[in-house]
Amino acid sequence: MFVKSANLQTHMKSVHKKKLKPKRLDENLAGPGGKDGALKGPRDSTVSFPWKWLGAGTIVLILVFAVIIIRPSLSSNPNPSNNGNLPAECVRPGDVVARYTFTLRILKTDTIGAIPDYNYPISYGIGKLPFNGTACTRKMYTSDVGPPFEYNDSSQPAIIHVESPTSKNTLGDFFKIWDQELNYSRQQILSYINSSSSSPRYDIVMKVNEVYSGVWERLETQPSMSIVFYVTRTA
Repeated sequence: MFVKSANLQTHMKSVHKKKLKPKRLDENLAGPGGKDGALKGPRDSTVSFPWKWLGAGTIVLILVFAVIIIRPSLSSNPNPSNNGNLPAECVRPGDVVARYTFTLRILKTDTIGAIPDYNYPISYGIGKLPFNGTACTRKMYTSDVGPPFEYNDSSQPAIIHVESPTSKNTLGDFFKIWDQELNYSRQQILSYINSSSSSPRYDIVMKVNEVYSGVWERLETQPSMSIVFYVTRTA
């Protein structure tokens, strides 16, 4: 059938409308190789920048530099148990978590001369000296029964009071409060040293509850513990 070109569009709509089928959407959108029907559009050539990882890495670097720079400037106490009249080491009654007593005796003997045995004097009031004119009690102290700060040279061992903000308290703590030497590796107590190069020379033995011990300054004190040092001059 001949149809004028002016009427071609109307003819196609009325006569061949069933033959005109829209192409499948996926065929229109599919590019080369899109025969499997999957939607394939043009590839995006742009790559998203990992901003979140950059931010996380920046935070980590800041923290690392903060630790390196700030940490050395922090004040440190290499010996926290040293009660050297520092204000922070004055114990307040409300901070006490351990409260008990133990006894300490330092018995000095002499095998060279005719000097009789005697107890080394442990004074009253140790650990209770004021700081800057203000009353200050350390975590270990001797009682101030009798004249304040007089020597306790009786035949009885000294009673050491523990009123500490910590549960771990050592014999070394008391000697530091007392400002006296106690060192097992050097074999020294007070001014007495067991060394071949020292003169005079002393043999030093410690008993805890009547049992020999080699712990000395690291000994953790316990309620009612009995500590006795035997300091014997041998040369």
